[in-house]
Formats: sequence, C-alpha cells, structure tokens
Amino acid sequence: MFRLLACFGVVAIHVHSSTAAAENTGRFLSLFCVSFFFITALTYFVANLNESADVNGIALKIWKRIGRPLLAWSVIYAGLLLAKNILTHGNRTFDLVKIFLYADSAEHLYYLPQLIVMQVIALSVFLLINNTKHLLAVGLFAGALGYLAWGSWHDCYGITDYRAIAVYVATAFGFARVLKSPGRDWRYLVLGLVLAGLAVSGLLVVYPEPARSFVLVLPIGGLGLLLIALSLPSLVVPKWLATLAATTYGVYLSHVLFLEALEFLLEKKHYTLQYNLPAKLLVTTLIFAISVVFTLVARRIPLLRALLLGEK
Repeated sequence: MFRLLACFGVVAIHVHSSTAAAENTGRFLSLFCVSFFFITALTYFVANLNESADVNGIALKIWKRIGRPLLAWSVIYAGLLLAKNILTHGNRTFDLVKIFLYADSAEHLYYLPQLIVMQVIALSVFLLINNTKHLLAVGLFAGALGYLAWGSWHDCYGITDYRAIAVYVATAFGFARVLKSPGRDWRYLVLGLVLAGLAVSGLLVVYPEPARSFVLVLPIGGLGLLLIALSLPSLVVPKWLATLAATTYGVYLSHVLFLEALEFLLEKKHYTLQYNLPAKLLVTTLIFAISVVFTLVARRIPLLRALLLGEK
C-alpha cells in the first residue's frame, strides 16, 4: 500500500501546478515519495547481502534490474526529445554522456543511476565491514565517488546531495536489521512519525541556516515513511492489490512518457489546462492508470518485460 501511495505521489509531483494549493501538494509529496523508494530499495539490497557476497552476481542483478531499463528508457526519452526538437525547429544539443550515464533525457530517470551508485557504495561498505575483498571495496567506493564528482563538476541533473547519500547508506544498514527482526516494535512507529513530522516542518517552519538546508535536503520524510511501514503488522492483501503494487516500478519509469503525450495532445488542440488541485489530481489519476495498464501489458511480452521493467 505504501508503494502505491508513494508511486501515485511521484506521478503527482511531475504533473504541472497552476495554483498555490496544487504547488504545495507537489512540494509536500516531494518530501516523502522518491526518498521512500530510495531507502526501501537500498534497505532490501543491504538485507540481501551476505558474507559470501558474489560481487559478479550482484553486478549482474543490478544490470538486469536497473541498468538495462535505464539504457532502454534513456533511448526512448532521448528519441522523444530529438523528435520534439525537430518538430519545433529547436536548437537543443544532446550530450550522450549525460543522457546515458546520468539519465539526462528525462527528469525522473536520475533515480536509476543514483540508486546504482548508492548500491555500489553500500556494497563497498559491506565488504569493508566484513573484512573481505578490501581492494575491490576501495575500488568500488572510489568509482562511485568519481562518478558523483564528475556529475557535479559538469552540472549533470539529479546528482544526489552527498549528505543524503550518507544518510541513505547508513540508514539502510540499520533498517536492514529492522527488516530481519521478528515482530514489530512500536518505537519504530514513533520514530517514523517524528521523522515525518520533521520533514513536514521543513515546509512550515523557517529554520535558521544551516538547519533549514539539512531538514529539506536530508531524506527524513522517506525514512520516516518506511519506518512507519515496517512498524505496522503485516496484512494479507487481495491478489489484485498485490498485482497493482507490483506495477510501481513500471509506473515510475513510464509515467512521464504518457504525461508528455497528454500535454502534446492538449497543445495540438490549443487547449490550455489550468492545473488547479482537482485538475492535478485528475490528471495524476489518469496518467497513473494508463501507466499501470502499460506495465501490465509490457509484462506479458518477454522482450519488453526484460528491457523496460528489468524482470525475468
């Protein structure tokens, strides 16, 4: 359920806003949704590591699940940008390094390379903690830092703040223990609510610097949301809801495609949509539903399932 809500929120974030209410809704959701997916993916990644970590096997899994969809969707979104550039007689230049290494072809794709970087850092930390493959661990860590440094130096879109990365990785190791522990602890619920409250307070309270930048930059909203989810008792959900929840990765990857298509059609019809809060929620629901259907269809076609969704 939390995955569905966070995914719906991601779609809403990318839908335009024409009023203060719509804009504030997007700002509120941005405190929780993407950071929730970052910390959730990273926590499960760390939880699945073991002392006999097969680095080659881990790298292959990362490639299939994240790298291959990143490449495929980068081609798709870069193609759309090129087509739009030609149709509008634009003069946009295309940097292939930024497009294919830093996911610069769409505003939301940065999540994939940044997740890979955090997984590499987490793997290197795990190897160092367990006193194994030190040279490889140092090499992985240096490579990840070099990637981030090059991206920051060349002003690539979506480079995650180093403070947030440090919090994500450190917290993932702690949350992995929570994930493995039997039962649920009410203290996790309290801490999750506190973190979520602090995240919201970043919008409501004028903190002095640098406290304000820390509150707004650090991913405490997503951390709090995951803690709340982990503290609640497990529920048996209907099969249709489980199927719907399993589409969130595909919805995340594809929704901008359909959002851009909708905006293109509206522009061609010379119709200007006022994105007040009801309109924003309506468009969000429509794009979310279309993306779910697309994901379910793509899952039935082996080539699309592997390329676009990173599934077997």
